[in-house]
Amino acid sequence: MRRLAIEQAEPGMVLGRAVMAETGEMLLNRGIELTERYVESLHQKGYSSVVIEDTATSGISVPEIISTEVRAATTVKLRATFASFQQATGDLRDKTSGQIVRALRSRTYATEADRIDPYRTLIDDIRAMLDDLLTVDVLDGLNAIKIHADYLFQHSIDVTIAALMIGKQLKLDARELRMLALGCLMHDTGKTLIDQSIIQKPGKLTRSEWAKVKTHPQLGYLMLRASGAPHDLLAHHVAFQHHERQDGQGYPRKLLGLNRVYRVRRNRYQSGQILLIAEIAAVANVYEALATRRPYRPAYPHEKIPEILRQVAGSVLNAEIVEEFLKTLPLIPTGTEIEVIAGRHVGYRGVVARVDRAHLEHPWIRLTHDAEGRPVDLPDLDLLDQPDLQIRSAVPQARAEAELALAGT
Repeated sequence: MRRLAIEQAEPGMVLGRAVMAETGEMLLNRGIELTERYVESLHQKGYSSVVIEDTATSGISVPEIISTEVRAATTVKLRATFASFQQATGDLRDKTSGQIVRALRSRTYATEADRIDPYRTLIDDIRAMLDDLLTVDVLDGLNAIKIHADYLFQHSIDVTIAALMIGKQLKLDARELRMLALGCLMHDTGKTLIDQSIIQKPGKLTRSEWAKVKTHPQLGYLMLRASGAPHDLLAHHVAFQHHERQDGQGYPRKLLGLNRVYRVRRNRYQSGQILLIAEIAAVANVYEALATRRPYRPAYPHEKIPEILRQVAGSVLNAEIVEEFLKTLPLIPTGTEIEVIAGRHVGYRGVVARVDRAHLEHPWIRLTHDAEGRPVDLPDLDLLDQPDLQIRSAVPQARAEAELALAGT
């Protein structure tokens, strides 16, 4: 198997994984041969990639971090929960930020929001995600393939997956993992009160547009705080704090971080400091922004992501959390197309065949074409035994500039 950008999909290719709609229904089953009409339809519906099977990549399995079924079921529940909040907030989208804040603090909104309980709605899906992640120790690629209509939901799910991988690495207990998952699933609730033309804008935001975007953590917190879930759920503060920075220059409250994981009891919930689960969410949020395609740009190169995360560790992101997270991150995920840029096979192309937790920076690769584009049939190569051979992702890529990834994530 290999994962291809939808622009690379061609008639005659065979699907290696079913394509599901955001409603949970199957659009195309595994084994279906793509036609020109299928490819065009998937592109129009906003699918960014597909997994295909072919002879050259036979025996390579592109992992699912969570199953297609769990992702689809979670998307359905998440969509319904967000819709309930949108109904409860009525016509607030046309109001000023100040008017929205006052309305969210009103008894009228509290009465409407009290009927919404994200925890009860999503807890079964959270448990299913945790079950899927039980035996996963490498974040071998996020598996969202939609980028248009349900982008907000897929973003939230992928942030949750990355955050739970970090939580497992930090050995959080079951309750902390559940709170982390709920907080990540709901962290962008406030964006439902912002004009979607701003959220999805392909170009640089104006000063006034950016000011509106920066209100979403507070709005999300106020929306969640009034909901039917217990008011002391730490998950609400993930929405409030996921854009705070370690150096106190984040928003909306300029909280400070400790840049470490362990904290004595008096520092766990101290006023003016970022909660640990919110710091985890922040790392996951930036990673997702880098690793996945957006409606307005390609993904960043996988092999550049550790460098970018380390650049912003200490000032933006909790440095210890970043280092722990990188212990789960392969150089390039399995099934990704690569090209050789140095060594005896320079110019050859292929795919990552598998990754090993013990050697994340040295995957096994399978070369499928030589420098002239002719098919080749070579044994899989272990990069640990090929010190002169260097590879990079061979997919459409955005420029690897950390500041771009941090803006509007």
